[in-house]
Amino acid sequence: MNTPTDKEFATVRAAFALKGHRLFRSESTPDGAHDFIVICWSWTRYCKDWREVLALLNKIGGRA
Repeated sequence: MNTPTDKEFATVRAAFALKGHRLFRSESTPDGAHDFIVICWSWTRYCKDWREVLALLNKIGGRA
């Protein structure tokens, strides 16, 4: 399982915000995992794990 800490999530959420995008995470499941949703201008991307979120941030030119 690859779940970010609250601080890591806040840092990456701020990096998305600097690019004009929004990052949300679901409530945690019983095993502590989260799902993530990224809203970028006119499209929405569902990310199953944290690595996908970081890869998307890298793709749009942001960094955490």
